[in-house]
Amino acid sequence: MRSMTALSSSVSVDVLTHTDKYIIATWRRLVMLIWNGEANAEGVEHSRTVFEEWAKDQARGAALLIVVPARHANPPDENTRQAMRQTAGVPSTKLKGMGTFIQAEGFVAATVRSVIMRLNVLTGDGAQNLFETASKAAEWAAKVLDDSEISGAKLTNAIRTAHERAGVVPITNSTVRSA
Repeated sequence: MRSMTALSSSVSVDVLTHTDKYIIATWRRLVMLIWNGEANAEGVEHSRTVFEEWAKDQARGAALLIVVPARHANPPDENTRQAMRQTAGVPSTKLKGMGTFIQAEGFVAATVRSVIMRLNVLTGDGAQNLFETASKAAEWAAKVLDDSEISGAKLTNAIRTAHERAGVVPITNSTVRSA
């Protein structure tokens, strides 16, 4: 696993791995699966493996945040939905929570949220940790990780820094809403 660390405006981000389709990075005790392309089964399964390995060293556990940029906010295909069901159905002892930050608005975002909520019902996970803003995602992460240093602005910066470190054009403020 190749790791690149970036310090930007007091936000330290480790990029653990990246492909042309996704980035897996850590910030604080949060593992972020940031999609660069359409969600796929390989990325879902890889994020679970990376999470398990990284979280071994986290005595207080960690959380997983899936970040879906607006330009890729489409419902996942059947193979990806199956991988999501399998991943969600095998709880990790280190996993404090899992959430999805959908950086999109309108019909497409509503459709994606609907698919994710349906997956939650199918796996028996009633938690609907779906967020439309970085502030809401950060509020959730701060609570589940008991970490008052997590904020919407810092999460936005962490996502942007992960993109930069992985060589991906960073998301602009117009697509990453922090409020």
